[in-house]
Amino acid sequence: VLGKTDDEAHYTAKQTAYTQALIDNFWDEDRQIFDEFYLDQDGNKQFDGHTGYLNFWPFFLNVLDVDDAKFKASYDKLVAEDSAMLTDYGVRSLSKNDPYYRLGDNYWTSPIWMNINFLIIKSLHGYALNTNVDYDLRVSIANTYHQLRTGVTDMISNEYERTGFIWEVYDD
Repeated sequence: VLGKTDDEAHYTAKQTAYTQALIDNFWDEDRQIFDEFYLDQDGNKQFDGHTGYLNFWPFFLNVLDVDDAKFKASYDKLVAEDSAMLTDYGVRSLSKNDPYYRLGDNYWTSPIWMNINFLIIKSLHGYALNTNVDYDLRVSIANTYHQLRTGVTDMISNEYERTGFIWEVYDD
């Protein structure tokens, strides 16, 4: 729009490099999910092994090519019953099956965060409309979008009626 083709090329190259670094460094092939990692005492990469928001940022932020198997694997993990991420009222910050679920101050260990659920709902909506996504997968994504949007909206409305406030974080 602005005609700044040099800037466009510069930032497109950066986006491509960052996306490739993300895929190269944070994809846990064994678990088929993105994960944070640390280097052990011997300097070997060890994936964290938790399941929560961090595993799905590439999906939420639309940086995965929809033809990449990692795209479908990320979606499948997000909605899988055994991942225990999706609730009737939103996506919880940490899987109900994670050993850290609801531990400590519970700040990031179960609540449903509205800002992140907004990103999730927005990305699901975009994927549901993307004709480059396989049709059956697109239908599944659209169903998840509608279920999640309805659940989050109902939860916010009900809590507003009950408390008179709209909250950033809700109990899962």
